[in-house]
Amino acid sequence: MKHPKELKRRSSGVGASNLIALIFGIPIILIALSAVAFVICRQPGGSCSDSDDDIPDIPEWQSEPILIKNISETDPTPDDPTRDTVAVAEQTATLSEYLATRDQSKPVIIAVANGGFADMAANFLCSLRRTGIKDENILMLATDREGYQLLRGAGYPAYQLNLTVATDAKTWGTPGFKSFVREKVKAVLSIVEMGHDIMFVDTDVVFLRNIYEVLLPAARQGGQMLIDNVKIGVLDGTPDANNSNIWDYAIYHYKSHSNTGFYYMKSNPRTIKLMQSWISCMRRVTLDDQDTFDGMFDRGLRPKRAARVGSAAVKCRDLRVFLYRLLIASPVYFPSATDYFNDKTPQKRHATPFIVHNNQIFGKHRKVKRFQDFKLWFIDDKLQCNMG
Repeated sequence: MKHPKELKRRSSGVGASNLIALIFGIPIILIALSAVAFVICRQPGGSCSDSDDDIPDIPEWQSEPILIKNISETDPTPDDPTRDTVAVAEQTATLSEYLATRDQSKPVIIAVANGGFADMAANFLCSLRRTGIKDENILMLATDREGYQLLRGAGYPAYQLNLTVATDAKTWGTPGFKSFVREKVKAVLSIVEMGHDIMFVDTDVVFLRNIYEVLLPAARQGGQMLIDNVKIGVLDGTPDANNSNIWDYAIYHYKSHSNTGFYYMKSNPRTIKLMQSWISCMRRVTLDDQDTFDGMFDRGLRPKRAARVGSAAVKCRDLRVFLYRLLIASPVYFPSATDYFNDKTPQKRHATPFIVHNNQIFGKHRKVKRFQDFKLWFIDDKLQCNMG
């Protein structure tokens, strides 16, 4: 017969083991359940209703965004309110007025930055100039006065978006940040709704070749891009019955998911619905624009990624729109940061990529240094472009 104290010790040891297994097992079970729910909600007929009935499906974007063309260097003065009122009236323009002057045969290239990222934006704009893309095709939206003044002062085609930005908007993951990225997508949607194709690009991207040469033929004729006699990209989805094999949008694709840091969106009723759904879903979930897009529109995600973005599939099942699209995936011509800076895949192939995305690293100073180390920093301390 075992001594009571020995039995107590054994039972305590078993309890502790069970407790440890329980503690470490719960997160694994939750991740697995999230992934399963994500897959189920992806299937036709899957039942994943949205419980947030009080959240409107369509956000309020009826008021057209305002661009501020030329901000006065003089602040309002109490003794001369008339002068300031007149100046403001002369400085504003609606998006439709601005876009009326653009060349509609080419997409509007859109980027967004604030004063803290004005140098990154200037480097991005300079890289476009170096490939032969003209300023009139670009809509550089500054979200604050500092960014507008820095970019305009250096001679870049910047316009300030008349937007109130929350104080926490610069911190990733905060409510202010999520509200800001939603407003950014809404500004892009406004342009698509006005009948313009767009190309949205993050400012931590540089262009090394003229993207129009390969992307425009693919957009007009359908199919993949032909680069150096090689077909680039993967066609995903089912073509619209009335448009043969013409895809609706193209998006940068890395591993198993999309990257909204670079996408080409055509203007048609289908893409307008997709973007409206994207914005509406961001109002329902706690994800940012990138993760919301992946959860809604990407299929075949890896389990870890599916678990991370699964709430968008669950809460926004009724909003999903699957269109015919071109997934831009090439470690040589459209490399990720790992492809270019770590593995040096384009360099080993003696190939010049069209874009280099300086992602997969946190901190603007680290991004700048990496660009500089690889001779992809094209501006001086005054943001002036080196066209060499």
